Amino acid sequence: MGTKITGKLEAVSGKQVLIDGQWHTISFETKYLPRDINIEVEYELDPKDPSIVKFMKRATPKARPAGGYQPESRLPSGPPQGGSGVGGKTDKDLSIIRQTCIKAAAELRQGTDADIVEVLKIAAELEKWVLR
Repeated sequence: MGTKITGKLEAVSGKQVLIDGQWHTISFETKYLPRDINIEVEYELDPKDPSIVKFMKRATPKARPAGGYQPESRLPSGPPQGGSGVGGKTDKDLSIIRQTCIKAAAELRQGTDADIVEVLKIAAELEKWVLR
């Protein structure tokens, strides 16, 4: 196991990363790279080839918004109350449609760096289309 080093991630180009002014090649999938640049990262170089980065993560965790995580402010509202629903659909129907749209949106964005907000926006658009 190599030594962990801390440095500034300045740029990313495919499987190449610029850390503290030096270009390195990563030996892992790009989806595991931090999404931001100009941040402090902790990384490990391959002992046999110091131009290869074997591991990388943020040196400090990403700051959370003030007040902590607040999903209710970001999520679409739940199904309407009462039995009539939208377009003659019951609450149960709307719940199933919403769950299916969220699942479809998550599968569409799987393998990308999409966050939950983007997935939920896609799900909301799918729901509108289904209920039109």
